[in-house]
Amino acid sequence: MTAGEFRKRTGSLACRMTRFATFSGALLAAFLSAAPLRAELIIFSDGRVTKADGFQVDGDEVEIRLRGGGSYRVDASLVERIVEDEVEVSEVEVREVGFDE
Repeated sequence: MTAGEFRKRTGSLACRMTRFATFSGALLAAFLSAAPLRAELIIFSDGRVTKADGFQVDGDEVEIRLRGGGSYRVDASLVERIVEDEVEVSEVEVREVGFDE
């Protein structure tokens, strides 16, 4: 190895740490955005099943978040169980159709 083989580091330690933190944050954000969508199946005590984007238990109520946006609350006693949905759903394109007048 010769003396000039490696270049000298430039910038202060604080500057290098800031660049490293920025790069790490961008890498983490890219990783999290590429994660597959998760969904849960909410099974009600009367046998009905609904697919939810997520849920949150709030006291004696369960808030059910819907995939397209929005949410609704139900009494927790109406929910029998919540299981992870094994079927991944791709994005669905919704188009408006109509009849010719």
